[in-house]
Amino acid sequence: MDGVTDLALRELGLSAVPTLAIVEVMRTLRQLTDRGVDTDLVSVFETSYARLRAEARGTAPQETTWTFYWPLKVRLADSITGRSAVTVLGTSFRFCRTPAVARALSAKQLEPASLALLLQTSDRVDLPPVFLVASKKASNPDEAWRRLIQGFDTIRGLMEYGLGFGRMHISFGKPRPRSRVPHPDWVLIKNPAQPLQGWMFVTEARDDDPFTFEGRHLDGIRRLAKEFRKSPHEGSTLALIADALRLYAQAMEARHQPDTFLGLWQLAERITLADASQGRTQEVCVRLAWLVRDFGIPGFGLSHVLDDFAKMRNNIVHRGDRGELDDEDVTLLKRITEHGLLWLIHQHRRLPNRVNLEVLYQLRKAPAAEVHAHTRTARFIMRLRAIEAGRPPKDGRASRP
Repeated sequence: MDGVTDLALRELGLSAVPTLAIVEVMRTLRQLTDRGVDTDLVSVFETSYARLRAEARGTAPQETTWTFYWPLKVRLADSITGRSAVTVLGTSFRFCRTPAVARALSAKQLEPASLALLLQTSDRVDLPPVFLVASKKASNPDEAWRRLIQGFDTIRGLMEYGLGFGRMHISFGKPRPRSRVPHPDWVLIKNPAQPLQGWMFVTEARDDDPFTFEGRHLDGIRRLAKEFRKSPHEGSTLALIADALRLYAQAMEARHQPDTFLGLWQLAERITLADASQGRTQEVCVRLAWLVRDFGIPGFGLSHVLDDFAKMRNNIVHRGDRGELDDEDVTLLKRITEHGLLWLIHQHRRLPNRVNLEVLYQLRKAPAAEVHAHTRTARFIMRLRAIEAGRPPKDGRASRP
């Protein structure tokens, strides 16, 4: 297909309710090719589409287990001898040394030449000391990956956040990522009934020595992961934190300072609910300063620093000016966003969803009388609703006001 046709098909698919993938649009359009010129093509299109959707629903594909093996540039300390697993969003992620993976997949398939052929790359593929391993049931590897990706992003965020919190970074004039555990370059996928498969990721080239996981590192990640054992509900503060961890890992993976800075600013926008305030930069600064008000900085606090960072962000985004930043700027924004995220992690049980968090931001500096007025009004509304539903209100007053 040429670019114009591809654009037209995508527009048609997105205009449908529910939306259609391009392949579904093309399948439906094929139903129209033999129709006469006087045919009501819109009616035929809708009928054909409805039939194809019904067929898809009626033939649910069989699901089997797909196991993913991500190479990690880390070493497990010799003191770590037991089962090294962390449960994140309902999935068990296991840290497995390479010999154990070789026994599971066969050593011949893990030879450099075999891996290069499997991954369709001309570069040499070397085995790492450790693999991250997780499994998911699905009808195909693409669907299994879609079901795993949120957990994978979250555990990567937990690793980077746990290992990089408060860590300084000096580039010495050579741009390099800040992440302690680089994003894997590739992944192997195994299903008992099919040959081994492999995918390549688009990543930054790294020449770092493998980071050594000590027992204390693994214990720290497990402590952080306790809050994320189950998949959070959509709209919950925990879901917001999980997404913020994804943004944190992405920012640490960026090689150049402006990209890391923008990634951290996206994290700041996420935890301050910038989408609810139409993305106003000043509101992000005010809310972020409030989140880290106990940062321990005497004097004026952070308002002037964050205003300066906001100008840098706007210059990068709107003017393409990427020359003002240095390591100190990025490190300071990193520390600020880390502490803002830490505050949310500590308070998410008291503020279980986005609505609670937005109310907090709106009333955070309101006079006590205004906060009490909101509380009384909320109780009054709940009392009215209980009466209208035929339930006695909790305060015992059953009369209608």
